Amino acid sequence: MVKTGDKKTLTVALLIGLGLAAGALSQHRTAAEALIVLTGFAIFGASGLWLQKEIGIFKLNRLTIPGWLYLSYMLMIFFPALGIFSTQTGIYRYYYIGSVQLTAIAFSFGIMATNRLLSSSAAETEAFYKRDLSIKEPPGLRTGFMILLAASLALTVVYLLEVKAAPLLYLLKGGRSIESLMIMREHSFKLLNSRLIYLFSWLRGTIYPLLILIAGGSYYVFKDKWWLIRFIATILPGLFYIALSTEKAPVAAVFVMMLFLLYLIRKGRVPLAWTGALVALAMIFPLAVIKVVAPGATVDLFQYVFNRVFSVPAFTLYYYFEIFPAKVGFLWGASIGKLAPLFGLRQFELTNYVFKYMYNGIESGSANAAFIGDLWANFGVIGVVAGSFLVAALFQAIHIMLIRKEKNILTLAVYAWFIYLTWMLASTSIFVVILSHGLIVALLIHAALNRTGKRDLDVALETGERIATDG
Repeated sequence: MVKTGDKKTLTVALLIGLGLAAGALSQHRTAAEALIVLTGFAIFGASGLWLQKEIGIFKLNRLTIPGWLYLSYMLMIFFPALGIFSTQTGIYRYYYIGSVQLTAIAFSFGIMATNRLLSSSAAETEAFYKRDLSIKEPPGLRTGFMILLAASLALTVVYLLEVKAAPLLYLLKGGRSIESLMIMREHSFKLLNSRLIYLFSWLRGTIYPLLILIAGGSYYVFKDKWWLIRFIATILPGLFYIALSTEKAPVAAVFVMMLFLLYLIRKGRVPLAWTGALVALAMIFPLAVIKVVAPGATVDLFQYVFNRVFSVPAFTLYYYFEIFPAKVGFLWGASIGKLAPLFGLRQFELTNYVFKYMYNGIESGSANAAFIGDLWANFGVIGVVAGSFLVAALFQAIHIMLIRKEKNILTLAVYAWFIYLTWMLASTSIFVVILSHGLIVALLIHAALNRTGKRDLDVALETGERIATDG
């Protein structure tokens, strides 16, 4: 039975969908184009209603890891793709829109299958949110935190010794060449010739952010000066290291993760002042980089954010379908980072190839796209459907695993990190997310620091009994 509050949320979502449908239909000239648009909104309606039952997809005060994956995909890829479809011609746009729509269906099946396999439901998520935060720190958390922090600081020093030219240091020394900055950015991480490249990537995308979240969240909850000192000792070198490449998103991501963590601590409600403050902090570094590199440029902040979120990801994704397999055959795994040579494949720099195609041969740059772009380029439509199903199943399984743990600050920090990670899939390959952004590393950190043992078992058994009773 759908509750009154849920009915209101569903009604608003469907009205927004109808409004978008009307706008999209007005841009399409033929009956075939209109049918594709209507099919898209039928998929949105059916999958939305289905996932509302499975995981409460439209309960905005009960966001989940797979829920955010679905919502961010719909807002950043699914709906914008309808507009991109209308502006293109030729057969490639049908491959593009078909894959985008099939992904939404595969998401629904992946989440449902995992729920059935692991005996979970929306009721379990509701119970997780209602549970009070544990006032006990996991045994060994402080010791484990200090070991990770010391290792992170040491690895930061090693990175600075290995990298030949860090873009941030280049800017601080007065360098202003955009071309030089782009080349240095590529070679400071992605093309860095180092055996420690994955460690450097995990440090930037996983370890430092998690340490910042754990220390900051612990101080927010417990008001313990020990955690305040560790928070300061972590966020200063952490932000410096993350900012070294001058990529705007990774620094902003830390503050967005903080917002998600606060949302989880406060059971789905964040004060407006905190939201405004963290969003403002997230914008400072991107704007600073733009102003330094292009001092005369006028930046429309709203337009910049809107384009980065709701236009660029879907637009870039289209070119993956135009290039593969017509211009380049399917890669069959050749773009999967440094693992490709292990399978006897010559590594293919996918994002750089697409960038050069889009911008007439400009050598340095990356055209990152939603995860289905990489799946299509490597394995075609089978890769898109099977991969989307597995991605949804994976993140639903991670969600279930975490909410069955004791609800402490460490679990919430890792959960907040994963919410952000699903957002990245709208502009990042799933292979990059697993290998470079440290999906497995985050789970290992949680397992190593969260040695709560019997308390986790008690929570799982109590939750299982409650779901069985509700059923």
